[in-house]
Amino acid sequence: QEDFQYEMIQQIHDLSLKLGIPNQWMGVDASAGGIFWSIGERELLKGWHAVSFAGAASDLPVSAQYAMRNEVTGKPQVGKELFHNMASELCFAARYFLECEQLKGITPDLAWEMTQRKYVRRTRKIIIESKTDMKKRIGKSHDLFDSFAVGLFVARKIFGAMAGSEAIEEKKRLNKETFKKLKQSLTLRKNW
Repeated sequence: QEDFQYEMIQQIHDLSLKLGIPNQWMGVDASAGGIFWSIGERELLKGWHAVSFAGAASDLPVSAQYAMRNEVTGKPQVGKELFHNMASELCFAARYFLECEQLKGITPDLAWEMTQRKYVRRTRKIIIESKTDMKKRIGKSHDLFDSFAVGLFVARKIFGAMAGSEAIEEKKRLNKETFKKLKQSLTLRKNW
């Protein structure tokens, strides 16, 4: 088992180098104790993110849509305001990105898996059915969607991606470039 994990870590490392993807842009499901993540962290993938479906929802903003804003502050609500737990946040946040047409290239298999988990609202928060109950009902785990959800969470965490908005870091970069161009334009006009 451990040899297989080391082999997988090596393959991930080699592929990330080939594609030019820094470790800090990658995540791995660490729900089962994080052994795989810790091997990668120790060996070749230092800085990648352990994402667990267990525990409390996050402090990350979820959506910039008006209906998703905090009634008091007017700011986008964070995961722990909308979801009962982290599994609910990881599985449900993709829905908001889809509603805002920010996800492209969803394969039929992934689309099917994305729509299989049932949910309810309790005390104004979303809670999804347990993975055990879902597996009994549909006959399999939705591993493809789990990996997708981990990747989306990393994009939210690292780049500030939020449904209905540009990624915060990208927006900052664009604002700097726009300001720089405006400043150059004003300088040219002044000198003209």
